Amino acid sequence: AIMPSDTRPEAWAWWAEKDDVVIALDKPDTADAVIDVIDGKKASAVDQPTRIELAKTDNGFLPVGLAFLDSAGVPAPKGAGETARAQLAGVQRIDYRWGFDGDALMTAWRLVAPGPRQGALALVDGPKFSLKALPPMTDGVEGFTAVSLDLPETYDRLMALAKTANPEATEKADQAVATLKSKYKIDLRKDVLAQLGPRIAYFVAPGKLAATSAAGSEKADAGAGGGIPNPLTMMLAAVEVPKFALVVEVKNATAFGKKLDELMIAVNKILRESVKATAAAAGNTGGEGDSAPAERKRGGGPGVPAPKFEMMAGKAKAYALVLPAEMGKLPAGVKPTIRVGEKFVAIGVNPAVAGQALEAKEGWKPSGEFTSALASTPEGLVLLNVSDPRGTMPQELASLPRSLQTAINSAIQTALSGGMPGAAGAQPGSPGGFPGSSLRPNSPPTIPPPQTSASSPPPGGSSFPGAPNGAAGFPGAPGGANGAPAMGIVLKVDPAKLPSADALKALLFPGYAALSVNDQEIRYVTREAFPNISFGGGTGSPGASMILGPALQKAREAATKQMAAQAKGNVTPPPATAGEKPK
Repeated sequence: AIMPSDTRPEAWAWWAEKDDVVIALDKPDTADAVIDVIDGKKASAVDQPTRIELAKTDNGFLPVGLAFLDSAGVPAPKGAGETARAQLAGVQRIDYRWGFDGDALMTAWRLVAPGPRQGALALVDGPKFSLKALPPMTDGVEGFTAVSLDLPETYDRLMALAKTANPEATEKADQAVATLKSKYKIDLRKDVLAQLGPRIAYFVAPGKLAATSAAGSEKADAGAGGGIPNPLTMMLAAVEVPKFALVVEVKNATAFGKKLDELMIAVNKILRESVKATAAAAGNTGGEGDSAPAERKRGGGPGVPAPKFEMMAGKAKAYALVLPAEMGKLPAGVKPTIRVGEKFVAIGVNPAVAGQALEAKEGWKPSGEFTSALASTPEGLVLLNVSDPRGTMPQELASLPRSLQTAINSAIQTALSGGMPGAAGAQPGSPGGFPGSSLRPNSPPTIPPPQTSASSPPPGGSSFPGAPNGAAGFPGAPGGANGAPAMGIVLKVDPAKLPSADALKALLFPGYAALSVNDQEIRYVTREAFPNISFGGGTGSPGASMILGPALQKAREAATKQMAAQAKGNVTPPPATAGEKPK
């Protein structure tokens, strides 16, 4: 059957082939090519050497789905710029496999791109590491992101890429770096970046969150000053911030410590000048009316408060960010700190976390279930993200059926109210009808929208779980509006048949995502117990998920505890969401 679209009379095709349904989405001509292969008139991809290679079991990994693209047979897209093509120059093939490794789900992306690489691909050409050479991390850490970077080379490559993508922004960055060198005598590349790396790790320390872990001097220092309370300060005080830490290898701790002194002096001057300039431009008087000092009334005088990094007492070189009382307070337990150790520099959410990050003398090593979970980690790592989903995913999975019930029922209601793609009353520009249906674009509506009155649903209809508050039942149910045929589909989940979070937790185990490189190829591999899910939005990209994952996991754990407290009646529940009864 040849199916039309809004713009073409012949857009795609489908047909039954014995026990299978074949769908040719590209164009009707594709259907002819598929039929020729079925009839033996053209060669089949089943015997293609690359497909055979990718279908083989690989060190316990059983591929189930696969795809590949040979760049030699793909012409450059029309309008593609020379710069864009240059960034991916050298890629001979891209392939993808999805399947199983024991009880785990596994995916493997591969770019066949022999070195030396150029453009964006050159970013991965640098020092590598293995599980035996991870940076030290706080005891008990179960999730982290580790990376190996030649920071000066990476800086140069990123700046070169940025110049082609956004010359104006790059020029401003160059000016800032030049000002830092000429005015403050600090060469960012030579004095800072060249002293750090290549091993870097980001993690969240175990235990209570920062908002509940501050004690002693930290609790007093986290925004001390007794400023006048304001709504923003009160809101920040209630925020729970994960105990994040970043550790970076340092080549010469003594030399870097001296340069850090100069850098902190420069940063403090820049902060003061920035605050003074902002205050002067806004005519800021500090919010104190006639009682403000004269110089502050004129704007930008010596009395304008500014944040600064203060050197902390102790043997180890350390600086902590301090906010003036006039600027309010950071969340409890939050006092960003830079601390220099013998072999690593730590940046932590507060002094205690930064100090603990440097206490470990040896690199992180897998133990328990992490040992088997990470057994297939590839060699030649440049980035590794390790996570344990058992802290938050069981609760998310346990609530998934109900969430789907709400989403699907709401989508059905919306579709019947405003039209579904390909159905009568579809939105302009939607694709053609479903295979085998008699529905066509732009055909007259045959399903009237449901009534919106909460008090008068259509005859035979009723509200359904997950629908917006007051939404009427489906027209088309028995006795539906205008005698329409029955089309109402309501998804109802029986809570008694759902597994508990504890039962699901027993089925989960740690996983990883790894980026590895050798002379011939670049690989990105993931191994996990269950596809990662995140309600309420995600981080937007795999890279962001890997970097922010440890912090997001701790935040989700806090949300899970809040939900559990609500269920026990310890916390006032939020207002009922659309279609739900108040708890």
